[in-house]
Amino acid sequence: MEGVKYIYGHHLMPSFKTGELGVKNGVLTSASDSFNAVIKGKGGHASTPHLLLDPVPIAAEVVMAIQTIVSRKVDPQQPVVISIPTMTTGPNESNNVIPNEVKLMGTIRTFDNVVRK
Repeated sequence: MEGVKYIYGHHLMPSFKTGELGVKNGVLTSASDSFNAVIKGKGGHASTPHLLLDPVPIAAEVVMAIQTIVSRKVDPQQPVVISIPTMTTGPNESNNVIPNEVKLMGTIRTFDNVVRK
């Protein structure tokens, strides 16, 4: 990028009032990467869990393991946020049916491209 002196980016931020502008040296906002995962099991009636492969506790363990990535795999000087705000088990709204699968959706936010990879 020969001859380039400045680069400006634009991002909407709810913390700024209309008409306000934020300026900062260096990085102001993070990269945001999305991910999806599907945990497959063998669903069925909740009265016979011993005959099934319940994906719900497996998904819960996956979420807990992902939450340790930042504290155990990333330099503590690097700001990283991993969020898994969505966990769904499908259209079934019954309280006595174990689902066949659990879907997880999340984001990873980083400021450093090396950490991002």
